[in-house]
Amino acid sequence: MKSKSIDNLKNYSTILLFCFFFTVLFLGGVSEIFKQKNKDFSNLNNIQNPIRADILANLKTIKIKNNLGTYTLSKDDKTWFLLEPRLMPANSKRINTIINSLKNSSVKSELENEPINLSNFALENPSLRVDLFSELDEQLKIQIGLINPINDTSYITVSGVEKIYQMNVFHRSFQFVKISDLIDSSIFSMPLKDINEFKLYSRDFKDPINKLQKRNTNWKSKKYNSITKENVDKKIQSILNIKTYMIIDKKNEDLENLINNYLEKPLYKITIKTGQKKVKYKISSLTKSIPELKLEKRQYFLMTASDRKYTYVLQKDYLKDFYIRYSDLK
Repeated sequence: MKSKSIDNLKNYSTILLFCFFFTVLFLGGVSEIFKQKNKDFSNLNNIQNPIRADILANLKTIKIKNNLGTYTLSKDDKTWFLLEPRLMPANSKRINTIINSLKNSSVKSELENEPINLSNFALENPSLRVDLFSELDEQLKIQIGLINPINDTSYITVSGVEKIYQMNVFHRSFQFVKISDLIDSSIFSMPLKDINEFKLYSRDFKDPINKLQKRNTNWKSKKYNSITKENVDKKIQSILNIKTYMIIDKKNEDLENLINNYLEKPLYKITIKTGQKKVKYKISSLTKSIPELKLEKRQYFLMTASDRKYTYVLQKDYLKDFYIRYSDLK
């Protein structure tokens, strides 16, 4: 009887030991499954984001090369500038669109980075390239090859990653971009609706030759008794629409003296008041030839704004738009 009890106890021990090993193996298998799933998700995230988010978050310079030209954009104290082909303020909305297109593009498929694939997807010598530089001087090179108009995707390579990616809606921001898309050529920083007072001075006159003040929703003029809101709005807006040809950011001593001489006694001065600020502008007469800036004689004039740190160069056709006649306002 005692021997039988001992045998039963051994059987129970064997069963318990078997259950223990089974449990360990089961839990180990589950653990490996979760590890593999995490690994798969990690790989999926890498496929979805071949362009490094840390570089996009700290962009300093963007260089775009397409069939229309080469354009270099750089950020200085949170303000974007076009450096190449000429120095101009950049269109911040367009820059944000470009960055968002890089950030939000997704991958449809992934291929091996092999010679036959590079050839098939026009990536051996692509005409569309984007170089990104971070504030830490990290660099990321993106090459854009074949563009599929049927499903609106493009094939790209990214430096540091030995893969070819088929990307959704990636190329649109770069394929046909031109200089006019990238620059902010406006000089006046306020919209018409915010302007409460507009004063135009001529040469050395202390009093304005035109003073327009907004009373409620209508304009009043010290010089003219009968003016219409529609025509005053139209004339002021035509001045606000004036665009710069280029900006002068760096000056040697001779160039700085030349600019100061032109703007010390300007042809026109403008003062604009809004509810938040007052901005003063100086407009020069037509300049002589300025070889340093490749400006021909009497083809351009200069302008400054008190809320901007650089000098503008404008084409001569805009100069006549500053003058205000009674026929413009009545």
